[in-house]
Amino acid sequence: LTLWEGGHPWELDPVTLDTRGEFDYHGVLKYLWPFSAHGKINPRTGEYINFGVQPGKTSRINLYRVSPQGRVVDTGHFPLRAPVFLHDFALTEHYAVFMIGPVEFKRWWRFLAGICALDECMEFDPAVASRVMVIDLRTMELVLDGEVPPGVFIHFGNAYEEGRRIVLEVTRYPNFDVDSALRDVFNSESPDAGDLYRYTIDLDSKRIDEQKVEGMLQCEFPVWDWRRGGERHRYLWAATMADNGTQIFFNSIQKLDRDTGAVQTHDFGPGRFTMEPLLMPRHADAGEDEGYLATLVYDYHKDRSEVVVLDAADITRTVAVATLRHHVPFGFHGCYVPKTFT
Repeated sequence: LTLWEGGHPWELDPVTLDTRGEFDYHGVLKYLWPFSAHGKINPRTGEYINFGVQPGKTSRINLYRVSPQGRVVDTGHFPLRAPVFLHDFALTEHYAVFMIGPVEFKRWWRFLAGICALDECMEFDPAVASRVMVIDLRTMELVLDGEVPPGVFIHFGNAYEEGRRIVLEVTRYPNFDVDSALRDVFNSESPDAGDLYRYTIDLDSKRIDEQKVEGMLQCEFPVWDWRRGGERHRYLWAATMADNGTQIFFNSIQKLDRDTGAVQTHDFGPGRFTMEPLLMPRHADAGEDEGYLATLVYDYHKDRSEVVVLDAADITRTVAVATLRHHVPFGFHGCYVPKTFT
């Protein structure tokens, strides 16, 4: 499936990549029931958890549990105060966690009339707190509805449970200026990425602790070993902005050792830009950082792209470089599967 957050997924043929058509999970996804681009698999159960923000006067989060066989086995519906920007969520073994910044859709008629793009209808209100919703996937019940200081949350790292506490990491922005910066990346006046924050949610006391992760540059697209999704992990990788004179976009990758706090950086050099790294374990039983990080690097000076492979254990070490004859436009997100479709 190829996914987006404005509607249903689209099914592709895995061998030919031909488009088969819109996919509604055998009639479960109704009209105006979106299916986001950030579903996550629980490696213990094989279930696929995803959501969508249903627009309208009674906007709500629709939450879906999909069996390993590809059938929606449960849904939940959770009212929102207004239509909001909600791009990603965190998944533990038993809970889905949503962090909703005060970015609301305003004056929809401008978009419907073709006057502006959809994101230009979004407005950030710094006077409104961010909302935290924790949903128990076993019962599809809202078990915590709390608040943290206003901010914008785009991409989440891994999350896990420690008894009755949930620990998660996410990129946090102080406002929504990143939206305008993304409109003209290479002419933006200053770098605009998030800071990595760690949140600890106590389900009993309802307390939510917020802590900025020190040592990490401004970053996005946090990546971890997906085999350890929903359980405690040691390492996190992310696209970052090193100070090399061309920090107008992601130009480096950092690795965080969550146990020691040590941070390692791979700077691709001036005028060389990257996107989300992709972690590939060396084999099925490989350790958490025993494998490779693959990423696309665009060389601004040559107007060509490279596929760069780094050692996941020591990201300062380049394992391989495949130089392409052309540039590759940056996209968003992908996945690695140890399988060849034929």
